[in-house]
Amino acid sequence: MNQLETRQLSVAFEGVAAVRDVNLCVRSGSIGSIIGPSGCGKTTLLRAIAGFIQPASGEILFHGECVSSPAFMRPPEQRKIGYVMQDLALFPHLSVSQNIGFGLQALPRSQRRLRVQELLQLIGLPHKGQAYPHELSGGQQQRVAIARSMAPRPGLLLLDEPFSDLDPQLRQELPRELRRIFREGGVTVLLVTHDQHEAFAMCDEIGVMHHGQLLQWDTAYNIYHQPVSQQVADFVGEGRLLSGHVVDERHVVCALGRLCSATSLPQTSGADVDVLFRPDDIVIDESSELRATVVERTFRGSHYLYRLAINDQQQLLCLAPSHQVHEPQQQVGIRAVPEHVVTFPVT
Repeated sequence: MNQLETRQLSVAFEGVAAVRDVNLCVRSGSIGSIIGPSGCGKTTLLRAIAGFIQPASGEILFHGECVSSPAFMRPPEQRKIGYVMQDLALFPHLSVSQNIGFGLQALPRSQRRLRVQELLQLIGLPHKGQAYPHELSGGQQQRVAIARSMAPRPGLLLLDEPFSDLDPQLRQELPRELRRIFREGGVTVLLVTHDQHEAFAMCDEIGVMHHGQLLQWDTAYNIYHQPVSQQVADFVGEGRLLSGHVVDERHVVCALGRLCSATSLPQTSGADVDVLFRPDDIVIDESSELRATVVERTFRGSHYLYRLAINDQQQLLCLAPSHQVHEPQQQVGIRAVPEHVVTFPVT
């Protein structure tokens, strides 16, 4: 069942649309994410779902029941939503246990204490209940903020750029840890972030926003390997486009040869297209007759990312093991090995 659904949702400020005709569904117990560049409407969408902004058109539903429309607004406090803001907003004068239990004042003291201990155990801080926020690391503070929002057992937890103030190492580790916490806690989550790697590490489904529109709502795998538009492909992952020509419903020809698609191409035979190649679609193979020139290489630990020129105007990216070193200006053999042939109409 869908915990959250938006239908043709639009939000406007002084007549200017910030969110336009957004349709998405977040299933109960799943983790979803909205990604996109700054100013694309991510946070506005989240705030509308929370009940802080009224839609200009469309509606928001929880468990199939409308909670927001141009004619109706259920107050935020009646939506059973947890909201974790970017700055966390922990109370500095309260202990960790007091912060977590802040929204549980209506419960008897024994039940409140039990719920707090349960959450301290869940977030991996069972012995930090008496500590204060300034005594915790950034990652520990983030987990406390999450636990505080989970304490009243909300039907939906909203996270607004939850990792933006953390150091790079924590930004890699914490999403995986929070995914475990949400799974074990049975929490339905929607987060917004501009960092696709955070979304990939945590989420079951991801939406890509651009200029207030939700371009694609899909699994991380499909967002990366089967983007529905060039805008999605440009934002998610790295890649380059080569000019191509559709031969028939399964084949396209480009500078790398004739490619066969496992599914029907969206363009008709004879159409000129741009063909997307991700870095993992290109393999360096010295036995190949197709040659490319190394323009640049970037060390990425286990791999080098190579920028390769195949002619004066077209370039590709290629990931290759870092123990195989190729120097700039060196000629190398390459092969195209795309698992998915992705084509876009020429604009």
